[in-house]
Amino acid sequence: MPEKDVKEIIVTLGLMTEVEKSLSRFYLLCGEKLSDDRAFWEKLSADEASHAESIAKMAGIVIDKLGEGFTNNRAFNRISINTFMQGIDKNVEALKKGALAGRRIYFIVRDIEQSLLEAKYAEAVRTNDAGYTELLKKIMQETRLHHATLEEKIETFY
Repeated sequence: MPEKDVKEIIVTLGLMTEVEKSLSRFYLLCGEKLSDDRAFWEKLSADEASHAESIAKMAGIVIDKLGEGFTNNRAFNRISINTFMQGIDKNVEALKKGALAGRRIYFIVRDIEQSLLEAKYAEAVRTNDAGYTELLKKIMQETRLHHATLEEKIETFY
């Protein structure tokens, strides 16, 4: 694989790592603001931090194999990732200012988790590499669980 393509994959995975770190920090802040459900938010935060570590390991796999057997999916681009990160940053600022509160936070976070599913992390980089795929599957399973748990919590509001 050309070095340029490997670099592009590494940049994409680096941005995905930053998304997960941002979510981890956001969820910790949610736990501070919704302290009666702090354990839930701390679990989400820890999962997102773990996702960031997994994506960093995935990048390491790509580097170790010099990109052989990996294909960058151009449809999953930096602009969309950066736009997503800006949305997280706006939510963090709104939460800090008190513009987000109570139940509304759960709805926003549910939508964030859903958009992660919709973003199709699995399609950012295509490969059959078992180590890479296993890490990715774990991230996707946990993201689906986050979404389902948030849906259950939201249902209790009604």
